[in-house]
Amino acid sequence: MLERHDLLVRPWTRAVTAEPMVKIEAGAWVRAILDPETDRPLGFAHLKSPLPAFVSWLGGQSIRVYETDDASLLATVRQPLGLGRRWRVWDADEHPVGSFYGMVLQNQFNQRLAELEDQVEGEVFQGATGVELGWVHARKDESDLLHFNKYTAERSPFVRMVMLGFVICRGKLPG
Repeated sequence: MLERHDLLVRPWTRAVTAEPMVKIEAGAWVRAILDPETDRPLGFAHLKSPLPAFVSWLGGQSIRVYETDDASLLATVRQPLGLGRRWRVWDADEHPVGSFYGMVLQNQFNQRLAELEDQVEGEVFQGATGVELGWVHARKDESDLLHFNKYTAERSPFVRMVMLGFVICRGKLPG
């Protein structure tokens, strides 16, 4: 999924059917990730909160991102319990790959990767070195179109993982 240049991240919805391979029950919150040209499913994100909805403002959410083909885990995005709002991103092997807070994305060493900036052409991930890493476009149907530029493909899939995690988590989470 991360090898593609464009991903369409659909709005949060309730899962219609269970996904027993990854222990997701029908009715769980998920975000589909599609190929924007064909609408072919590429993956999905599953929101898991350890707390009841009325105290979800405390954080503690965990979002697992899966690839559709075999429901293999791609990444996990977590926000620790408490007042801090930093989200941390781990790869499938539970190695830290980065984090984000507000509009700033960081690598696993807490060095700035990029910042999401409003520009004339939309919201752009402006890299720390001045290179544009990609952009995100919020669509009227509440989907997000995420574009990775060639530079992010040549660098590391981990940069893309952090960018995808950011797009999945931006806005108000359900629950």
